[in-house]
Amino acid sequence: AERESGQGLGQMAEGRTREAEETAIHIERIRETLAAGPGQPSPGPGNRATA
Repeated sequence: AERESGQGLGQMAEGRTREAEETAIHIERIRETLAAGPGQPSPGPGNRATA
């Protein structure tokens, strides 16, 4: 049972790492969009408020 729980924790850690990487990429894209200025078309509906 200890080995199984250890593997489960390892998988959870990998999942969290992937989520963190995806979040970091998403933040970078948002920063690039903001840095481009209000004249640039927004890549998604979530950026309409900043346009």
